[in-house]
Amino acid sequence: MNSPLTVLVLDDDKRASLGSFREFIEEGIGDPDRFIRKSLTDPTKLDEYLDKNPEVDIVLVDVDFERTSSATCLTAFQTLIRRNGPKAIGLAQSQYGRTLFPFAVCQLLPPPQKQIIVGWTYKDDTNNRGYPELIRILDKIASGERLTSPPSLARCLPDAARATGEFMQKILASRSDVKIWEMMATSHYSAHYLAHTASISADAVRRRFNDYLDAIVDFEGAMVNDDYHPAGSRAAMRMPSRQSEAADSADDKKEPRQRAIEVFAQAHRTFFKAPELEEIVKDRDLFNSKQRSRRRRRPEPPWWKPA
Repeated sequence: MNSPLTVLVLDDDKRASLGSFREFIEEGIGDPDRFIRKSLTDPTKLDEYLDKNPEVDIVLVDVDFERTSSATCLTAFQTLIRRNGPKAIGLAQSQYGRTLFPFAVCQLLPPPQKQIIVGWTYKDDTNNRGYPELIRILDKIASGERLTSPPSLARCLPDAARATGEFMQKILASRSDVKIWEMMATSHYSAHYLAHTASISADAVRRRFNDYLDAIVDFEGAMVNDDYHPAGSRAAMRMPSRQSEAADSADDKKEPRQRAIEVFAQAHRTFFKAPELEEIVKDRDLFNSKQRSRRRRRPEPPWWKPA
């Protein structure tokens, strides 16, 4: 008989998260005591907690922690990747505004040195992405079964051949982009004001609107039939035609591209206002520049590491 799997639930709502998890375990097949459940409510305390509790086998990571911390799951996954474990699974609310976090984890953070992020799930009863899928993954880990590349991360992993595989690079190419998106996620600002805050020109902001728009259209088009991440009202429905783009006025009140992009930004407000984002993009640029130098000597290893 396998020993129980020690599962740390990292969530600011301890009662709700542990209660739902326990409910699905007890209603399913198998011994409900096969998991030892522990909880932590603040991602900034994860490093210290794991130092004191080395028996933790896997961490279930919520996305935002508004009751306990301004930090998001990005802080938790940074910690887990830096420590090289334990394994982790994203466990987010089933809301469209949470959809970008797994893409950021896979495309903006440094690649794990071994299997760390082994799936992404949501707090609902959907068979292939909710608690039932979460429990299947945990049972595989407990049994010692070899884990294959998670289907829930297939569209999130860095992959130039996929419309979603370079999405973060396309919309967050620099720290200036982080500032622009953060402001658009909050309210409407003129291109001139965005430019002033991001320390670039207004013309550069408008050129970036074109890049953002193309990336969003491709991303949302690719996600239409995705079964693993919640979809909601699509910003692409508000996108202007190419003909109307050509006729756009410089007057921000007549700028349909910006209005459409703002729809997307405000739907994903929690992500674009994540306090870690600017520093992560800065570190990503430094990491990529080192990788470009290393690629001259040896090929880059894959993001997903087989067991």
